[in-house]
Amino acid sequence: LSFGRGSSIREAPVSDPSFLTRLRRRKLVQWALAYLAAAWVIVESSSLVVEQFGWPSVIGQVVIVLAGIGFLGVLVLAWYHGEQGRQRVSGPELLMLATLFAIAAAVVSLVGRPRAPEAVPDAARPTDRLPVDPRPSIAVLPFADMSPGGDQEYFADGVSEEILNAITKLPGLRVAARTSSFSFKGTGADIKTVAERLSVGTVLDGSVRKENGRVRITAQLISAEDGFHLWSDAYDRELESVFAVQDEIAREIVRALRIQLVGAGDLSIDIPTTSPDAYEAYLRARHAIGTASLPGWRQALGLLTRALELDPAFAPAHASLAMTHLLLGWFGERPFLETVPLVRTSAARALELDDRLSDAHAVTGYLALYHDWDWPAAERWFLRALDLNPNDAIARHGYGDLLSILGDGEAGLRQVELGRQADPLSPLAVLPVLGHKVFLGRFDEVIQELDSLRVLFPDRREIGRDFVASALWNSGQRREALDHWIESWPEDPALHEAVERTLAEAGPVDAMRVWADYRAEQVERGRGGAYSVAVLYGRAGDAATALEWLWRAHEARSWSLLHVTLDPAFDALRSEPAYGALLEAMGIPS
Repeated sequence: LSFGRGSSIREAPVSDPSFLTRLRRRKLVQWALAYLAAAWVIVESSSLVVEQFGWPSVIGQVVIVLAGIGFLGVLVLAWYHGEQGRQRVSGPELLMLATLFAIAAAVVSLVGRPRAPEAVPDAARPTDRLPVDPRPSIAVLPFADMSPGGDQEYFADGVSEEILNAITKLPGLRVAARTSSFSFKGTGADIKTVAERLSVGTVLDGSVRKENGRVRITAQLISAEDGFHLWSDAYDRELESVFAVQDEIAREIVRALRIQLVGAGDLSIDIPTTSPDAYEAYLRARHAIGTASLPGWRQALGLLTRALELDPAFAPAHASLAMTHLLLGWFGERPFLETVPLVRTSAARALELDDRLSDAHAVTGYLALYHDWDWPAAERWFLRALDLNPNDAIARHGYGDLLSILGDGEAGLRQVELGRQADPLSPLAVLPVLGHKVFLGRFDEVIQELDSLRVLFPDRREIGRDFVASALWNSGQRREALDHWIESWPEDPALHEAVERTLAEAGPVDAMRVWADYRAEQVERGRGGAYSVAVLYGRAGDAATALEWLWRAHEARSWSLLHVTLDPAFDALRSEPAYGALLEAMGIPS
């Protein structure tokens, strides 16, 4: 390769004195040192500027690459022009410089190209998820009823629930919540699907066969990873020993998962009653309460009364009885004021026997809130219930109502949302969310819930209909709202005809006034409550009459009256002096 006229590398080896002479003559070393000194200053200065101004680091990288390529260019120029520029630029020289610049452009393009983000392990990626829990984990599925008559579902559920309650107390084990695991009941989902949905490593499945005073319980603990049985067993016992069997199964789970317990007392099945018949009546009542219907609550009332006749010291039965009385009064089966002393007595007796029952604390909180109007006491009861059981949807509802009534509607909505997450298939957990969204003016969200309600409760079309209709009314879709309300009314041809005729002739507001007048007549005859009439007059725009009925609701100590601060039906009343006086009489901050 020729570097100049009549000169080549072969003609000037490193050992040839003339090569050293040529280097000195062309000042190649001086050029190199001068360039390196200047390049160092430029690189250091650029690094400082990039750091101070927060520029992308790629700028500094490009400067370093250009400096390196420039060093090779300087050597070429020094070789040909170090002797005071006496040589002319030759073709080989131009070719070498062009090659160097092409290499520089390619390298700069490569360095400056945006890089795809490297895969970051999930554990290192910042997310809003909870950290991975290293503890062993389990989901307890509802046990299958294998009894000859197929009528022991309540008993099978009770067995599996008691086991779940026992192992939940263990600090060394993470247990999926009851509502989550029981939601797979009857779905036919396989173990792997259940484990993935609930993020657990093991699943407990089993069955119960109850016949002639004896019970056979089978249980199997299955690894979600490979589907193998970690442990399985069957137990044949007299019915009186069912609690002992539950305790045995819970301890076998602990041994199979190799959980280290702090002490012998860390695991135990509470024995709430020594009467098998009382326990059976209690389990049947719990099953009936779960139907969330007036017929179910009526049935539960009789079953719980029977259970307590057999065992007056049965604490959970007292707590469930208090809840049943509350629900029957709340939904109008009996006058609310008549149920208050029954609720209070049953809840107090439950707490006297066992103060760890969250539902007894929650029920007492409802009385403090909706009857006593004692806000600090209500808060103490609800917080204690949630401390004992954070998944208590009833307690979440009550605490959410308290927060909203006292002015923090967003915090109230968050509480009832948590309640729905804990018990997503219960109407008693779903309806409060709809109510709070109506109170906050989120009407579109409530209307959009209609389809999901029909999917969740296909046989209960009445669930949520009133809240959806209220959202339609307040969003201006008043004819559609009246259609929903008319569909939900009891059969009364005269009312239907009057409302529909007025709707066609005068519009929805006048039709609402017809409905309000009709309900007012019914209340005068002892059917219904004053607060519901006030709501109708408020929607009809009759503020004066609505206030009259609100004061009547105050005299009757109506539990619904607390919603006066939230319901948009009363928006037009809020500037009235009588409205402020009503809040003052109730002790609600204005």
